[in-house]
Amino acid sequence: MFVPALIKFSPLLLLLLSPFIHHLILTSALLLPPVFLFVGSFISIFQCSVGYGFGRIQGVKGTEWIINHGFVSENKVNQMQGWIRFSAPLVLFLIPGPIVAMISGASKLKPSVFFTCMIPAQILWISACFMLGRKLEVYLNEVNNWLVNNWVIITLSLVMVKLIYSFSVRYKRPY
Repeated sequence: MFVPALIKFSPLLLLLLSPFIHHLILTSALLLPPVFLFVGSFISIFQCSVGYGFGRIQGVKGTEWIINHGFVSENKVNQMQGWIRFSAPLVLFLIPGPIVAMISGASKLKPSVFFTCMIPAQILWISACFMLGRKLEVYLNEVNNWLVNNWVIITLSLVMVKLIYSFSVRYKRPY
């Protein structure tokens, strides 16, 4: 919601708060390579470690929590758990992220296997996002400039959309 303001004032803070792939690619053109790679890798590894710990501690309750909060469907959780039992290293390498890390923890994947696969996968994915962002730098600079020039109206519009949506969900009449 506050991406335009963060792009304008602090792309590093955007990277710290939200290391999603689209934010990684957007900020790659704005940050120095060592800063981007270190911060992006650190925060991604940290988030996955927290997700793994949450899943490990909560177990089935953790998977129920992510299902109930709409992060992923029950079918996807069951499918992911089957994949993790079949080939955890491959899953962690191909689909790195906090949700998969949480499901890995809930599946009682050994910490040694998890961290051995997750850390290199995160570093590789961050590096790949950086390289893609640098390849698209000319186009990303145009997008970033547009965001910077229009950050107030975009941010206010997104806040209004969020408020309207939250209000409509909260006061929805059953039919």
